Amino acid sequence: MGIDYRPADWSTLRLASGAAVSAAGQAVAAMLDQSGKGGPAAQTQSARRPASVVGGIGFDGVNDALVGAAALDFSGSDELVFAAVLDHDGTVTDNTVFELGTDVASVAGLRLAYGASGLTLSARGTATASAVHAPPNTSRILVSGRAAIGSARLALRIDGAEIASSSASQGTGNYGSRTLHIGARAGTSAWAKMTLERLILADGRGVSDALLAAVELEIAATHGVPL
Repeated sequence: MGIDYRPADWSTLRLASGAAVSAAGQAVAAMLDQSGKGGPAAQTQSARRPASVVGGIGFDGVNDALVGAAALDFSGSDELVFAAVLDHDGTVTDNTVFELGTDVASVAGLRLAYGASGLTLSARGTATASAVHAPPNTSRILVSGRAAIGSARLALRIDGAEIASSSASQGTGNYGSRTLHIGARAGTSAWAKMTLERLILADGRGVSDALLAAVELEIAATHGVPL
């Protein structure tokens, strides 16, 4: 189970008509999943659609958001991995890059936030843990990481290096069957101002640290991110 969104490739983005995006500045109604496992992320409200930009999809930090069309069922897993390439305006605290679920303070899931205070990765089974790091030196980054309930592990990585971690308890259980929100918390608040180029989220069981590092290398080469 998981998703692989590749908005840097406009052929994976759709207008409200169903046609593929063909130019910068077009309102994106849907972003297709390339993994074959999850499903598209979409926005039914025209005023809240992000726009195509050179190299990806742009969220305005005011009211843009995409929402998974179907819940991602991680109820059988207590471990997740993710990777994203983004260029973020870190001037506002606590912007939601993505959140699995509606609020990891009270609902099982995973959240990556990026703002003036830096990067925060939060995860929850029945208790919430967070790993926090100061703002990176550059706004365009490859950010990745791992969350595991059973081993009480959170690892946050930038450009191929671990920068923050937490061994605080995430409680028990699993990450549930949750909707993925991109660019806003529950599609209603904590709006992100960013360009998103890539986003992968997947069941982390069986994904070793070495394999995650190899995925980072592939993404970095594809998107021209120096590691």
